[in-house]
Amino acid sequence: MRRNLALILLCLTLMLCSVRLGSSAEEYRIRAGDTLSIFVLGHEGYNLTIPVRADGKISYFYGDLQAAGLTVEELSERIRERLRFFKNPEVLISVQPMGNEIFVFGAVRVPNRYILRSERISALKAIAMAGGYDDEKAELESALIVRSNGDIERIDLKRMLAGKGMMAYLSPGDSLYVPEMKQVKVSGYVIQPGSYRVKGPIPLASALAMAGGPVQGEANLRKVIIFKSDGSEREVRITDEFWTRASPKLYPGDTLYVPSAYRYDEVNILGYVRNPGSYRVKREVTIFEALALAGGALDKADLGSTRIIHPDGRITEVNIKKLYENPDTSIKLYPGDTLYIPRGFEINWAMVLTVLSIISMTITLLKR
Repeated sequence: MRRNLALILLCLTLMLCSVRLGSSAEEYRIRAGDTLSIFVLGHEGYNLTIPVRADGKISYFYGDLQAAGLTVEELSERIRERLRFFKNPEVLISVQPMGNEIFVFGAVRVPNRYILRSERISALKAIAMAGGYDDEKAELESALIVRSNGDIERIDLKRMLAGKGMMAYLSPGDSLYVPEMKQVKVSGYVIQPGSYRVKGPIPLASALAMAGGPVQGEANLRKVIIFKSDGSEREVRITDEFWTRASPKLYPGDTLYVPSAYRYDEVNILGYVRNPGSYRVKREVTIFEALALAGGALDKADLGSTRIIHPDGRITEVNIKKLYENPDTSIKLYPGDTLYIPRGFEINWAMVLTVLSIISMTITLLKR
């Protein structure tokens, strides 16, 4: 009996320990009453220190955002979405510690608040308190200390770990942020499309290799496109000599796109045409040639309000009726473009007569 009781007590003790350990390993979630310091790096006019209201929300950039219950990274992502008019805004949020605390967040094992037992601790000690850094994600060279007065100090944790750099220290009210390595994205017709972490610029050939290489027979290597983080783009032609000489470089934030050998040799015709669909072309085609490919427009089509939708999202409004009057005017569709023919406005005479009858009856009744 005593042995069974001892076993039960041991199991209960282990269960309690596991619960405590599990709760301590949970990433910190913002609470009502917390004070947040929001930094948009490179856009200081959008920096703000603000408390989380009792309803769990904050007011930021002409509107409220839910903050309580979210992790720092989840709220950062919502603010990035609100600031999408910037190109890839880098948002940093620090939960201002209270009393004798520091806050450690970013690419560490257990982002959270931690109580100090002394007047200050080293940055390496702070990392240790947070369970260490994430080997696969952490960019140790670009860590930041957010001081209690709002100042930001850049530190190199990698040099500190190697014993080469001066040690940095945190005091109560400070926060330590370990950023994640930047990524390049490889999309399109490659074996393993996705995002890949890099510490700096890499050759285009290396990016292709990370993604398993192009899909043989389907990838169009004549027009591989690099979309730069600043919004510009560059077209690269891959030839046999490409692999033996220095290839262009991709920088963190860039996207490499490998198009289909077929998709970008097509124009799409949709809407009120006889045969909507995608049609392969070897060159640009006029708008009349595109209509002919789709069998022509239907009687109900509104040819005065057609649209050409380009691959980058731009829209060109076209009045085909006027083009018929002046066929010499050249408007062309290029591979990847979509021609949309909307339906024309039709009067539903039955509905009109019904409405008129109701109005007439209403007027008659009111006159009585």
